[in-house]
This record gives sequence, C-alpha cells and structure tokens, in this order.
Amino acid sequence: MARAKQLPPFDFEATVAKLVAELKQSWLLKQTKLKPLGVPASAQEAILERLQREGFEPIKGGLRMPLAQQWNALLDGQEVLGGPLAKKFKGATAKEVKALLENQLKGKQVYRVLRGKVEAYTRHGDRVLTPQELRVLATLTQTLQKAARAKPVPMTLLREDLRELLLDLLAPGEPQGTPAQETADLEDRVVEACRRMTRPDMGLCFIPDLVRALLDQAPLAAIYGALRKALHQERIELRPESGLNRLTSEELQLCPEGPMGTRYSWARLREARP
Repeated sequence: MARAKQLPPFDFEATVAKLVAELKQSWLLKQTKLKPLGVPASAQEAILERLQREGFEPIKGGLRMPLAQQWNALLDGQEVLGGPLAKKFKGATAKEVKALLENQLKGKQVYRVLRGKVEAYTRHGDRVLTPQELRVLATLTQTLQKAARAKPVPMTLLREDLRELLLDLLAPGEPQGTPAQETADLEDRVVEACRRMTRPDMGLCFIPDLVRALLDQAPLAAIYGALRKALHQERIELRPESGLNRLTSEELQLCPEGPMGTRYSWARLREARP
C-alpha cells in the first residue's frame, strides 16, 4: 500500500509574510486562494485575522489593500489620472470609490479636471485653473463665439489682444491655498525692489537683477505672479527687450514672457517716490 505524500509543516509567520507581499503587489486576496497557497483550512481564519491586524481591509470573500492606500499608489504612478476609476481599484464597489473621491475633492487633496472629453484627477493644485480663471475663460469663449458667428460682416480679434489675455491667464499665480496676505506682501517686496534697483540714468530696473534679489525669498513662479499683479494694479510698468539677442541665456530664463514672443526685461516704477 502506497504511503500518503507528507506535506511540509505549515509555517504560520512565513505564510503571513508571503501573503502580505502578495497583497501589497496585487491589492486583493480572495479566501479561495489560501488553499492553493498552502494555507490549511484550519488556519485560514487565523491567517485572515492576522492580515487584518497588519492593516488590510476585510471584504466579502477576502481582503484588500485599504482604498486610501490604493488611491495614493494610483496617483503616485501618474501626475494626471484619467479613465474609469472604479476599474482601477481592487475589491471596491463603485459606491465606495465615489465616497472616497468626494472626500478627497472636498478636502482639496485632489482636483477633478477635464482633458478633452475625459475626466481625470490630479494632486497638483498648481497645475489647475482657479474658479476665477475659469470664469475669465468662459467670458473669452463668449467673445470668440461672437466673433466667429458675426454675420453678414465677418469679425475677428487682434492677435496681440488674445495673446496678452492668455498670457495673463496662464501666468504662474499664487499656489492653491496661499494666503492673500502673503501674495500682497510679495507684491510689495517686488515694488520695493524695483524702487531700490532702478538705474538713475535710465529710470528703469533690470528685471533679471530684481528676480535674483528675490529668489531666496520666493520661487520664480511666485515672483512672476507678483510682477503681473503689480502691473495690473498699475504700480509698475513692464517693458520688453528690444532684441532678445541682447540678453544672455541666464537673463532670458529670469524674464517673464511678454507679448508676441518677447520677454519683459525692464520695469519702471509708476508709484510716486516717497
């Protein structure tokens, strides 16, 4: 009579470690997979309880990686995440995914964006348009539609008008959540730096010098935003360089973009000197 094949002794801790690795990789573990993975029926309940203590969430018929961790992993993999989201999660219902997204959106931990006809999500608040910018775009769309539909006499727009509007709209502004007071303070510092660095013989301030002086206080994008705010408040005047070949490559990088492919390289104070 043939002897029954002896199975190797069951190692509880080694099995837990193997299943933890499996869950971290696949995000889902069904109970029906435990036996093929070498877990005897008598130990399956204890294994599942132990895995729950390791932080995995119980679902009908198994365990999953916590939804919040799945969401973070999805966002870590892509700067902008698009497509049907429910299918990207493991062991989650559409209702659970919807609730997770609503909480993330309310807390501004993630932003919903439209890319063509596809909805997508991103963590990068500095890459999304603010409600105010969307309203500006909506007004621009109405203007474009009016021009495009004008009959019987055709109507169009000046390229420089459209370009200036888009440049203002897309200019780096204050980061999401930055207090307005901080932005106002930076604008004041920009104006003060312009006053301090104005060349007496020209009455102008060289913008690369101004930017260099403020880079240890604020990022380049914020300085550009403060320059444009000061311009819109009529506190300063920005002037483009007459010839880009007069600027070094480093100076070009420090000059905000102006109309018609130019760069603003000079600023003139419009406020009265104290």
